[in-house]
Amino acid sequence: MKRLIPIFILPIVLSALAAWAQLPMHPLPLGTKTVSVAYVGPGDIINPAGTAWWGLRAFSAAKRGNAAVNVCNISDVACADLSTDATTGNLIISTIGGSSCSVIACTVKTLYDQTGNSGCTGGSPSPGPCDLTQATIANRPTLVVSCVNGHPCLAFARASNQRLIMPNTPPSSPLQFSVVTERTGNTTSQQNPLTEGSKWVSFTTSANTMSLGTLTATANDNAWHAVQAWYGGGGTSDLYIDGSLTQGTAGGANTCVGITMGDFCSNGFFGNALDGKVAEAGLFNGVQFTSQNNSDMNGNQHTYYGF
Repeated sequence: MKRLIPIFILPIVLSALAAWAQLPMHPLPLGTKTVSVAYVGPGDIINPAGTAWWGLRAFSAAKRGNAAVNVCNISDVACADLSTDATTGNLIISTIGGSSCSVIACTVKTLYDQTGNSGCTGGSPSPGPCDLTQATIANRPTLVVSCVNGHPCLAFARASNQRLIMPNTPPSSPLQFSVVTERTGNTTSQQNPLTEGSKWVSFTTSANTMSLGTLTATANDNAWHAVQAWYGGGGTSDLYIDGSLTQGTAGGANTCVGITMGDFCSNGFFGNALDGKVAEAGLFNGVQFTSQNNSDMNGNQHTYYGF
């Protein structure tokens, strides 16, 4: 019987050794807690009354889990809202009518204002949300599922005059812009990622250059940029690109009304459509960013998108 004991014990020993092999070599001390990094969006940095924000991530931690965009498959056979994740704030990209937007060209019909501030007038109800939309399929930007370091973006084609417009009337006071964008083609033509009335952030007719009205600064083409811009009217304006500040008089005026993403005017009259991409954009009504706001927003956008 003594000779049989090792045979019975062997399976038990082997099982214990296998379990031991799965244990971490350096287990956490008792009482140690794992901590997840909290989501921080643009609205967690600054969110004054009258702000409007459009993007493919949550505006703030409080806005996670809400609809960010309405996307359609080919010929609008099916359209559906896509929401941000209630934990990570990232856009949840599901199939649209059974179609994968990573395979087909899904168009963006509506980009929702995520702030909930309802600061735009002229629609119904009024004041109401500052959503950007486009009814004509050919004039819509497309959703790029993996665009900037795995995050989605909107791609605009200049030849198709693709743009999103806001049918309501935005606040008319001086505005602070914030845009994450890239120009990818026709690099010697004026192209406007975001326009509000007589104020606009644009790529200029010179390569590797961006402007706020007539105020210009360096911004390489075919590269992503985080842009914070304050339009000071006849006073000093700020153009803060990727951490570098340019100040001066922006000047310039036009007869546009409303807000347009991807062109100069909502009707495309000036023909300054964008050949490029936009990840997010916002307007802050009458509130000029401080130097700390500029730095914090720039850091948040660079960190999230990884450029």
